[in-house]
Amino acid sequence: MGERETKTPRKWTRQRVTLTIVATISAVIVLIPCVRLLTLFVRARGGQAELERQLERIRSRGEPAAFERLAPPPVPEEENAAPGLVRALELLDADRASEPEGWEECLKGPFEPQHATLTVLDLHVEAMALAREALKRPHCQFDFDYSAATDTEFPHLAATRHLARLFAAQALLHAHTGQPQQAMQDLEYLFSLLRATEAHPLLIPKLVGLAIAGLGLDALQEIERTAPLPETSRRRLMDLLGRFDFHGEFAHAMLGERLLARVMLPSYRQELSSWRRSIARYLQRRDEAKVLALMTELVEASRLPSHKLRTALESMKSKTLDRDYPYFSAVTGLLLPPLGTAHLRHIETDARCRTSRISLALELHRSNHARYPDTLDALVPEFLPELPPDPFTGEPFVYRRRADGQGFIVYSVGENLTDDGGVEDEKSGKDDIVWERRPPGERGTDATDE
Repeated sequence: MGERETKTPRKWTRQRVTLTIVATISAVIVLIPCVRLLTLFVRARGGQAELERQLERIRSRGEPAAFERLAPPPVPEEENAAPGLVRALELLDADRASEPEGWEECLKGPFEPQHATLTVLDLHVEAMALAREALKRPHCQFDFDYSAATDTEFPHLAATRHLARLFAAQALLHAHTGQPQQAMQDLEYLFSLLRATEAHPLLIPKLVGLAIAGLGLDALQEIERTAPLPETSRRRLMDLLGRFDFHGEFAHAMLGERLLARVMLPSYRQELSSWRRSIARYLQRRDEAKVLALMTELVEASRLPSHKLRTALESMKSKTLDRDYPYFSAVTGLLLPPLGTAHLRHIETDARCRTSRISLALELHRSNHARYPDTLDALVPEFLPELPPDPFTGEPFVYRRRADGQGFIVYSVGENLTDDGGVEDEKSGKDDIVWERRPPGERGTDATDE
């Protein structure tokens, strides 16, 4: 009897321990979702106030806080090239169906006048004449309807890029036929088309502007290789290229992309799983505030030098993973667009524009002093007010003069930040951005130190 009484408490103790463990685990399982739901509720209630704080922060900086405020101020009609350019673009579009297929291939590689190129230029002679007359005006501002928000259309940008191709082909043809002054005028008209994209703070117009600039820089390099421009034309082009700031254009675009990110939240929300979509809908204001905070951080970072902005973009990408974006702001975790790629394109165009200016200055130095300089410093201040840095590093561009003194190479180290010896080869990962001057008729020989 006594033995049975001593065993009962021991058995009862094991049962209590088991029940306590089970009860504790059950409580934790129930409590965790409750805590998360409570946290969601608290955060959701503060979402509207946080959104207002972010909008007021934007307004206090004098920046647009509503999509319709993105529209640039109007310019006087007599100074605006856009109306005349629209007529030229409409005429160009009407005739495009008659263009020979693949004529644009003449713009890739060494230029050789082909029948297709001549046919296209003859086809669009009236449209190009209208465009030249319009581009004599100092501004070019299309009337885009920003009140449409995400449905804003840019109907003339594709045709403007096509017009740039025509000016590039015309410039190359004039250079090939020994008409450098006319080639220079064609390049000026081509670069004037950038005014159609500069006033609008969104990436779509800016990327079209980069494509137009690329066409002009390609044509300039080919013209200098085959039929060098006279000194006066080089000086005019140096001044013209010196006015371009493609990194600044990226910063300008971020003002609009910030608001675009906010109004596009509903479409991004559809990419989520059903349960996360429900959370995102409940936390909509909180999510909008997160988007604006993140994009405002980007707007501020875009004012840094371009090589520092690359680092800032990588840091921001990490924050979207390390912070509470994926859970409490489900959409914001997906939202950060491929802005790093867009900024890279701006840096590349900046690097090409700067190497073009330096190369033109080197040619002017040779014209005036019968030789290329030993270093780029010799270009200041006679030919350049200051040496522009490589936008990828903030350091000087790499420059080497040929041993025979008949050429040079100047280049940016490019995206990989590695000096690949002035080699551009996508397959091998060598991505220096190069301008090289070789003696007429010579190909494939790298410039070497003198």
